[in-house]
Amino acid sequence: MGNEDKWKKGRESAERESAGSINRVKFPAPAPGQTSTTILVLLEDDFETCYSVFVDDTQGGKRRINISAEDWKNVNQDHPLIGLYKKTNDDNLRASRKYFLNCAQGVIKRFQKRDANKKIIMDGDKPKVFRKVELDPITKLLEVGPKIFQQIASYREDEDYPAIDACILKIERQGSGKNDTSYVVKATAKNVPSTEGLEGLNLVELSEPTSYAEVRKILGMAPVEGDETPEPEAEKQLPEGAQQHQKEEAAGAEEEVAIEDEVAGAAPAEGEGSVDEDLEALEEI
Repeated sequence: MGNEDKWKKGRESAERESAGSINRVKFPAPAPGQTSTTILVLLEDDFETCYSVFVDDTQGGKRRINISAEDWKNVNQDHPLIGLYKKTNDDNLRASRKYFLNCAQGVIKRFQKRDANKKIIMDGDKPKVFRKVELDPITKLLEVGPKIFQQIASYREDEDYPAIDACILKIERQGSGKNDTSYVVKATAKNVPSTEGLEGLNLVELSEPTSYAEVRKILGMAPVEGDETPEPEAEKQLPEGAQQHQKEEAAGAEEEVAIEDEVAGAAPAEGEGSVDEDLEALEEI
């Protein structure tokens, strides 16, 4: 398994501690007392990391500023944002460790099957319900902090699991406020859908430190002689081609009969299983 040192350092930093137009994974806030669930499959056994913060720019919008670990940890006050943060002690300017990973987001689909004689397969006196995870054919950026990353890394280090990009990750969210939100990561290595044909985003580019000149421009500060003039930022586009997800055909003569598309985390209708039950059923197939 490659990248061992990198993942180890990433996990250790997690313990110690702009996407722009890019599609990012969002963890929806659940209803009070409920849990929302996000289903993901990583595209690769790799990640990038930096310190990052979204700030208000001079146009009234939000802009991401990436800061190198060296600058942030050494409190380099030559850095425009770090210097401003030290002067104002404004928590809105406080950067935090972020980890970037490529992934595809999925939904659990329930369906029935017809046998070779075109009859619905039964489970006793009721139609048998099958389950599978289907992936959105659009690559997404998974941007997480140390707590979620540490849980993902722990599955990667667990000998009972294969490569981390050969698992289905289920990320559960409880709470909706700054102080009451928690995340739990669970994984299964069975019946993992293929990510073949999906091209990852350029994580190195997304995590590169923002130039001092660009930071000053975002914050509305006067330019400083010697600052590099940043190249005009081209709008980031999702990779073309290779985005069409190849769906596997059902084996044998059995025919799938779709009965429902359920977004992972949505409350099941009466008589239907929970997302936990769906994942347990996936492991049994």
